[in-house]
Parts: sequence; structure tokens; C-alpha cells
Amino acid sequence: MRFTRYLYHSGSQYFQCIFSVKYSYQILRGDIAKSVLKSIRQVIDEFDYQLLCENISTNHLYIMFSADSDITPIEFVKRFYSVSSTSLFMKYPHLKRRYWDFDLWSHDYLCLDKSKHSGLTEKWVIHEGDLPLITDSMLKNYSNNDG
Repeated sequence: MRFTRYLYHSGSQYFQCIFSVKYSYQILRGDIAKSVLKSIRQVIDEFDYQLLCENISTNHLYIMFSADSDITPIEFVKRFYSVSSTSLFMKYPHLKRRYWDFDLWSHDYLCLDKSKHSGLTEKWVIHEGDLPLITDSMLKNYSNNDG
């Protein structure tokens, strides 16, 4: 894992985040996947962010969102981990057997600042390994369609 400094700036910001299930268990399918997406939307609404893109695989969650507030994405990540873990363990008690320490998500995650005006990609924590990312062209397509 590498840690680098995050440069926070105000204004419209675009963030791309990838979260991995702890131990890479392939549990994100069916009703559990729907519950995770519901948790993401709940936290996005709570922070008054706008969800731009979401994709879920069996053991990873990919999202892109925009933020116009002074709340940093690290606060979003902490809140998402808390809300999703709590709701999933309550709704699906059998998950407690696999995640006895009540940590559903890996501590490794990726969060990139993809802001239009920054021109830089500032990384927080990089999960080691080859993960497919939401590309710059996807963001450009969204920006072009958005106006």
C-alpha cells in the first residue's frame, strides 16, 4: 500500500472510488448487491453528492460521483463503510460467520480526484493489483452529455 497526500480544493469535484470486499469473498450478488447499492445511494444523498456511475462485481464496487460540498471523500468512505456493513450484517446474519470482526470491506481502496480543473490525479490509498477503472473517456462522455 502507498499513501500520498491529498490536495483538497473547493468547487465541483469528481471522484472515482473502488472498494473491495475483505478477503475477496464473492458475496456481492443478488439481494446483497442491491443492498450495497442502496447503501451507496443513501450516503451519496446524505452528503448531497451526485452519483455519476456505479458498477458492482462479485467482490468489488466501482463508483464515480461529483461533490460541491466541503466534505472530503474520506468522510464519505468512512460513512459508506459504516452504513453498508451495519445494514448488511443486520439483514444477512450469515455474513457474520465470514466476517467475524464485522469488517465487510477491505481497508485497501482507491479514491481518485478526477476534477475537471485539477488536471492531476491525487491518490489516497491504492489497492495493489489490477483493477479495471472508470476511464477518463467515460468522465468526458458524461461531461459532454451533461452540458
